[in-house]
Amino acid sequence: MKITYYLLGVAWLCMHSLRCHAQVSESFSDGNYSQNPQWIVSNTEDWIVNASSQLQSNCRQTNSDFWIATEQQLSDSVQWEMDIRFAFNPSSANYADIYLMASVANPNDSACTGYFIRVGNTNDEIALYRRDRMQKITKLIEGVKGLLNKSDNTFRLKVTRRKTKGWELFYDPTLTGENYIAGGSAADTTYRESRFFTLLIKQSTASFFQKHFFDDVRIKPFSIDTLPPQVVYTPKPGDIVINEILFDPPSFGKDYIELYNRSGFPISLQNFKLANRDYFGNITNLTPLLKEPYRMQPEEYLVFTQDTQYILHAFPVRNPAALRRSSSLPSMPNDKGTIVLLDGEGKEMDALAYESSWHFPLIKNTEGVSLERIHPDKPNVADNWMSAAQSSAYGTPGKPNSQHNASRPQKENITLSATIFSPDQDGVEDLLWIHYQFPEGGYVMNIQIFDVAGQRVRILQRNSVGGISGSFRWDGLDEQQQPLPMGHYLIVTEAFNLQGKKKRFLNTVVLARRN
Repeated sequence: MKITYYLLGVAWLCMHSLRCHAQVSESFSDGNYSQNPQWIVSNTEDWIVNASSQLQSNCRQTNSDFWIATEQQLSDSVQWEMDIRFAFNPSSANYADIYLMASVANPNDSACTGYFIRVGNTNDEIALYRRDRMQKITKLIEGVKGLLNKSDNTFRLKVTRRKTKGWELFYDPTLTGENYIAGGSAADTTYRESRFFTLLIKQSTASFFQKHFFDDVRIKPFSIDTLPPQVVYTPKPGDIVINEILFDPPSFGKDYIELYNRSGFPISLQNFKLANRDYFGNITNLTPLLKEPYRMQPEEYLVFTQDTQYILHAFPVRNPAALRRSSSLPSMPNDKGTIVLLDGEGKEMDALAYESSWHFPLIKNTEGVSLERIHPDKPNVADNWMSAAQSSAYGTPGKPNSQHNASRPQKENITLSATIFSPDQDGVEDLLWIHYQFPEGGYVMNIQIFDVAGQRVRILQRNSVGGISGSFRWDGLDEQQQPLPMGHYLIVTEAFNLQGKKKRFLNTVVLARRN
C-alpha cells in the first residue's frame, strides 16, 4: 500500500512538473522574475520589473545584447501571446529577438536552434525566423515593412503553430486581443522540440536604454476558437481621406466623392457618414455611406455618386466595383463648399473646404472636370489639389489620380508605343500611343505632327492639361480626318507650366500600310 501511494505521488509530481514547464503565464504582478515562473538572465542587472508590473530592460551598456529565458517545452499546437512596447524607432542595431522555441537558454550559444520573432531591424517589421546551428537564420514570414517606423511602438503579439496550418503571425495595435491583424503564415517543421522561451535585446547607444517593455506572456496549447476571428482596426483621423471630387458635372451628370484608404489596415465603414460643414462650423446634411457592413482594404478606392452609369460612360473606370450608388450626397456647390467624412462614432476622419479657383487656370470650362488630391498624406490645401488631366478624361474615379504617382520620374520624357504603326484596321498596331511622364503635374501640352516635307498635317493636342503621366493616341489621320500616306512623320511635343518651365520633344515614327 505504501508503495502504491509513493508511486502515485511520484506520478503526480511528474505531471505537475510537466504542466508547469509546458505552459507559461507571466504578468509580473508579483514584482519579480525569480519565481512563478523562474527566469534565467544573462545578468541580473539587465532586467527589472517596474512599478507598472512590466518586465523592463535595464542594461546600460552600449553596443550590447542581453537576454532572459524561462523553461517552455510546448512545440506543436501552441499559442504564444504577449504585450510589447518599444519606446523608440527600431533599427538594424536596435531590435529584439523573441525565441518562441529554443534548444538552449542563451541565444548566443552557437548550438542554439529553434524559432524566433524579430521585432524591428532594418525593415521595421515583425517577422518569423528559423534558427539553425552556428547562428544561421532563415526568414519564414516576411513582415510588413515600415510597420514599426514610429518613435513609440505598442502592440500585442500572437503566434500560433498547428500541424494543419503551420505557423501564423498576428499583431493587435490596440492591445485588446480583439483587433488582431494577420501578419503572415509559413510551413516549417524542422524543429519539434523546445526547452526555453527567450527574449534577446540588441541595443547600440544610451538613447535606447530602458526602453523595452514586455507584459502578459502567455504560452499554452492551441485551442480552436469557435467564434469567427475579429480582424478590426480602430481608424484614426487621416486613415481614410477624401481623394477626388467632382462638384460641377454637366447637366446630365452627377457629383461624386472618392475616398482612399491610406492606413495600411482594413477599416470597417459601418456607420460612416459624409456631411457638410456650414459657415458657423456646424455639421449638416449627414449622409450614411453604406447600408450594408463593408471593410475597406488598404489602398482601396471607393466612389460615391447618385449616378454610377454617368461615371462609367464619362470616365475610364478601371474598377466598376469601386462605384457605390448613393441615394443622396452632401451639398457640393459649384463655387465652393466643405465636405466632411465622419466615422461611426461621429469622429472627423477628413474634411475638405474646396473652391473652384483650385482648378488649373488655363482650363476655360471646368464643367465635368474633377479636382484630384496630389498627395494623400498631405493637408487639404489649395497647393495639394489640381484639376484631373485631360488624358484621363478629366477624372480618375476608382483608381490612382492622374496628378499623383508614388514613383515619380526624375525628368520629363515622351515615348512612343512603336517605331512603326499601320492604321489599316487589321488589329495590329492600328494606333500609335504617345506616352508622357513629368516629375510634377500641371504641364500644358501641344502636340503637332509633320511630314517629311515639313508640312504640318495634324494638331493632335492643343493646350491639353497633363498629369504626372498619361497617353494620347494618333490614328494616322490628318486634320481633315483623312488617311495619310505611308512614310516618316515627326511628332513635336511642347510642354510648359505656370512656373515658366518649357520643354520640347521630337519623336519620329513610320506610318505603314498593307499592300
